[in-house]
Amino acid sequence: MARYNPKNKQHRKNLAKRIAKMLLSSGFSLEGNTTGEDVYVRAVTPVAKGTAQVRVLTSILNGEMRLKDKDAIRVCAVYTDDAGASRGLVKSTRINRVGDTDGITGRLLEAMRKTYGTARKRANDQGFLALPVKPSKKRWVPRKKKAGSKRTSARSLNTAVKAATKKPAPTHDFKVGELVRGNNTNMPAWKGMVKAINGRTITVFWFHNGSTHDVAAEHLQPLAAA
Repeated sequence: MARYNPKNKQHRKNLAKRIAKMLLSSGFSLEGNTTGEDVYVRAVTPVAKGTAQVRVLTSILNGEMRLKDKDAIRVCAVYTDDAGASRGLVKSTRINRVGDTDGITGRLLEAMRKTYGTARKRANDQGFLALPVKPSKKRWVPRKKKAGSKRTSARSLNTAVKAATKKPAPTHDFKVGELVRGNNTNMPAWKGMVKAINGRTITVFWFHNGSTHDVAAEHLQPLAAA
């Protein structure tokens, strides 16, 4: 038999017809094409509580297989309890539409039988049904976490450096009568004596001109340390 060619419209129609016929003869019925393809279902029996069914997502649309050859046929099984809550019984098996028609149909039939047998066993296994439904795995990206941590550390370091830069340098605790000198451009090498202290404001008598001025403590330094 010729190899299935997804680009050949007649091949797509022939395969769709063959699969649909095989499903109907196997006890499946057409549910609809709400997913953009024909979906066939078959009830799993017996099931003590609730219901179960095998589902085949055929890739058939409007009487022919969909054009995209990577769009596989899928077979899975679902359980529904008496309260109407559903959960997966058998995860999806993919049947790729490659090879000849007999090969594709044969792999699908094998997957249907295997899925049905597993579904019937699990649908009546209260231990299996009591297991929590596994949530979908979240993608863990360790590099992003590490990068985020480094950025946070860098920001903290930068903040600390800036805070240290803005912090005023320690100043001398001046005393009345202490000799001092100016240490900024407005008072270059001026020498004087502390006359009074009001917090960090120092009243200084300047020797060079006999004047008295209030000066911020950080603009002075002890004369002995000059």
